[in-house]
Amino acid sequence: WIGFGKQCFHFSEHINNWTSSQNFCTALEGHLALFDSLEKVRYNGDSDHCFGLHREAPEHPWMDPIRGGREYTYLSDRGISSGRGYTHRKWICSLKLLFTRAMDFKY
Repeated sequence: WIGFGKQCFHFSEHINNWTSSQNFCTALEGHLALFDSLEKVRYNGDSDHCFGLHREAPEHPWMDPIRGGREYTYLSDRGISSGRGYTHRKWICSLKLLFTRAMDFKY
């Protein structure tokens, strides 16, 4: 887990489809990562990672900077793209941190 702001992120080493990735994160009491700013989305990894942003219906187009016309999103070295949910990729889980004292934290 890597801390950033008020969240921790876990970058998987394994690959799976979007639904199984979400189930993995839920089992850790987290969820597929969601980002509240593009600063957090800067990514220079060695493979694609799916994250929590998705849409229910393909007739609603994605807005910039998301490329493609599919329902599920992933990060690559080229930015944010959309793909099919059954495609196997690594994933990113996130947890919100709850600070209890100056140096202690819980997730």
